[in-house]
Amino acid sequence: MDNVGITVNVRKAEGLDTTKTIISWLEKRGIRFWLEKEIAAALNLQGLSLSELSERCDLLVALGGDGTLLYVARHASRRKIPVLGVNLGSLGFLTEVTGSEVISTLERIEEGSIRIEERMMLEADVRDARGRSSSRYVCLNDAVINKSAFSRAIQLNMNISGDYVGTFLADGLIVSTPTGSTAYSLSAGGPIVKPTIEALIATPICPHTLAVRPLIFSRDEELEIGVLSEGGHVVLTLDGQEGRELEEGEKVVFRRAEETVSLVCPWGRSFYEVLRTKLRLGGLAKR
Repeated sequence: MDNVGITVNVRKAEGLDTTKTIISWLEKRGIRFWLEKEIAAALNLQGLSLSELSERCDLLVALGGDGTLLYVARHASRRKIPVLGVNLGSLGFLTEVTGSEVISTLERIEEGSIRIEERMMLEADVRDARGRSSSRYVCLNDAVINKSAFSRAIQLNMNISGDYVGTFLADGLIVSTPTGSTAYSLSAGGPIVKPTIEALIATPICPHTLAVRPLIFSRDEELEIGVLSEGGHVVLTLDGQEGRELEEGEKVVFRRAEETVSLVCPWGRSFYEVLRTKLRLGGLAKR
């Protein structure tokens, strides 16, 4: 750990103080650091863009919540830089480290006694009616094909690796990685999948028939979703942070992305412990 980049959700009350604590710790050890522009301005320092941080650093510290980590992950994945997510919000399912634990976690990273976990990412390739690729996106949690605020239910056509699966009417479809299985997909009735299992999950949003259910498919398969609805009221969003409108006749091909994200996993907490403590999985306390 020679070069550390720090990005902060400045709307979080603890963000500024936690950043100062991290900077003080790094300075005492002679470790170089860079700040993203927004937090740098709050400290009257010169900052860099997140892309520039990714080029210079061998560790990125994301202070905020899961949304901040998802934002950072897309940049870190290009150079496979480990990301330490620090939770300054409420739930923080992906950002397991709290503000009070960040220094002890950095000490363990410096000692080399921390576990780094590789997480698969999802690629969404938007194609026109002739099959030509028009845009490509990569995300860590999920991609959502959804109707806009005032539109009716949308009709979607589903194929997996060239095999026709079906056509259905719904409010939308969530395609998630195992990492994203505990996010929007879970709230729509999708399964919980351990993040180290490499698979993809397709979860319909309010389908208009009980026969359309969530589906788990292999990491090596491609899911093609065709938009059959008219009117241009269908939207594709990636990790809830970027996206575009979809027109009738366009298709989105989902597959495992070549990029991966390296997440710092603190304290040896198991996935099932996090499920129990964060999501209250299991209901009653252990007897």
